[in-house]
Amino acid sequence: MGWLFYCGGNSFTAFAIAEILSGVAGSLISGADTAIAYETLLQLGRESYYRSLEGRLVAVAGISEALCGIVGAAIAEINLVYPFYLQTACLAIYFCLALTLIEPKCHIEVADKQQTQSLKTIVIEVFLRSPHLRWLILLSSTFSTASFLIVWLSQGYLKQIDLPIAAMGWAWALFHLLMSLASVNARRIETALGIKKAFLVLVLLLAFSYILLGRINSIWGITFIATIYIVRGLKSPLILNLINQQIPSNIRATVLSLNSSIALLSI
Repeated sequence: MGWLFYCGGNSFTAFAIAEILSGVAGSLISGADTAIAYETLLQLGRESYYRSLEGRLVAVAGISEALCGIVGAAIAEINLVYPFYLQTACLAIYFCLALTLIEPKCHIEVADKQQTQSLKTIVIEVFLRSPHLRWLILLSSTFSTASFLIVWLSQGYLKQIDLPIAAMGWAWALFHLLMSLASVNARRIETALGIKKAFLVLVLLLAFSYILLGRINSIWGITFIATIYIVRGLKSPLILNLINQQIPSNIRATVLSLNSSIALLSI
């Protein structure tokens, strides 16, 4: 519904309605998608496979965005509104796919009253009684904020170095292909470095990339944008796997949604 307002609206009111509806949709998806994937693997006895699955999901998303960047840039050169029409058609396909999903069984049986109480006390449970989970969520939100900012900043940077619109589409494709490549290799990197060293490397890569982007105003800056996208590809499989290992089934979606909310508030 939100994207229909994007396509048909020609006022700020229509834009505001589209943003609100899209925000509501995002909040409903937040946490539920990751929870249903992990719970399905638990039901199949393959929860150890989640890290690889998450890496592949990020890779598929990255490749899709790469292709959309090339196609969207070409279409945008004709008319800036046409990419909105194309995205709306894609969302109609996603809706049909969502109807085929099957909710897995909860692995911890709780009464309705107890489940309601859990929802009320989830923040206390996470931030006061589960220090390991608390710091993982804060780490996740910090990484999400630092790595997602480049999505907004990169367009301004590419425009500042006078990159043509069509070339921006190819640059966008390159960034997401590198993100996809990193995500599918997240497990290998963790195995080679260990989880603590892997996170340390990600922090250093982010820090130096942003610093150098601030000092370099040329085509070479694309290298550091690409580096940040590589970090984006690595952080989700590594962090979400650790967070899921700390969460019981009956509150998984809520905690994961809380994790996403904190990241969005930080942004």
